[in-house]
Amino acid sequence: CTTDTCDTVLGCLNDGTGIIIGCDDGDACTTGDACQGDAAGTCQGTDTSAVDCDDLIACTADTCDPATGCANTPVNAACDDGNVCTTDTCDTVLGCLNDGTGIIDPCNDGNACTTTDVCQGDAAGSCQGTECVLDLDGNGVMGTGDFALFAACFGACYPVGDPCVASNFDGDPNRCVGTSDFAAWVGCFGLTCGECAGCAGPGRRGGAGAVAPAASSRASFMSAAIRVVVRRAPSINPVVLSLARSIRSLTVGEELDIEVWVSRTDAGARDAYGFAAAFVALKYNSALIAVDDIIPSGRFSVLADGQVVSDGFVSILGGCANLGEAALGADEGWVRVARPAARTTAPGTTRVVGGPNDEMHGVAVVGEFTNIDPGMIEFGHADLTVRGVRKPTNWIRGRR
Repeated sequence: CTTDTCDTVLGCLNDGTGIIIGCDDGDACTTGDACQGDAAGTCQGTDTSAVDCDDLIACTADTCDPATGCANTPVNAACDDGNVCTTDTCDTVLGCLNDGTGIIDPCNDGNACTTTDVCQGDAAGSCQGTECVLDLDGNGVMGTGDFALFAACFGACYPVGDPCVASNFDGDPNRCVGTSDFAAWVGCFGLTCGECAGCAGPGRRGGAGAVAPAASSRASFMSAAIRVVVRRAPSINPVVLSLARSIRSLTVGEELDIEVWVSRTDAGARDAYGFAAAFVALKYNSALIAVDDIIPSGRFSVLADGQVVSDGFVSILGGCANLGEAALGADEGWVRVARPAARTTAPGTTRVVGGPNDEMHGVAVVGEFTNIDPGMIEFGHADLTVRGVRKPTNWIRGRR
């Protein structure tokens, strides 16, 4: 790009002025290299690597190095088809390859009524379940016959080979049957196996989403609140948008209702799926309060329970939602779990506290194969002062 001359006075002169001819700028990523006609003799090309290096294979990363030129690097992640039954790779000639040959891993066949879903090992990456897990009596419909079998097993753990293990829908390693298993019934009760694939059953959100005998991706974000409200008379409505204030003072001998309420507090509380079950434990000072009866909630009436297991402790207080009901508490309102009927027996101050039960009796949401983590539940309490009965005083005018 220069005209090179020797001047007897100045010596060598290398001038590129006006020279516009082809040249090589030493950059493998440019084309059309040409002298620029400037005095310095610059050679410059145009970067056309975006076009020249495009191999038309969608899964390769097309780059250009000035020293070595084009490079087309396969990116396997770009070929992810979302199917756990295939191995996803990028071929620099053929593009994405999604092959399921020989893969026999757990998967999800998209049917809420099947279990032990397994990749079939075929090239297409098929996934298939083996049975309709909720159809315990084998008649093809999730009905009262199935529920009778389930209810007889509820609340206990079983050895391998016991018929009740069939009700362990969530795959609990100890083969326990509890509220997380019951969550399947609320949405699928009354449906056939085929219909259940689109119901509000395990892992379902309006007929779409993953299904597996394990916690869904949402399960870890679910949260709830438990509140304890002391009243002289029970609340009229078992579902309310806001709770009444708890009574803080009573007199010895008065009757009271200890109402336990639950509400969803997570961001998904408006997703149309409410509580499948709610069980809590209740602690109180038995020297001041005597629990005479456990009144179940009309909304958690299935498998309702509540046991005064020791002085000052009520366990398994609550129940499961009515079969087929999927939206209980989905409006972010409060639902009454149960109300122990009690009376005050001695003066003093006590705190009535709601707390978690065992893992079989928790708080569960429709469509989830797991209970809400107790660490994600805000357990409430009610403080109560019991006053002694004031004795009548006789007054005489002018003196006491």
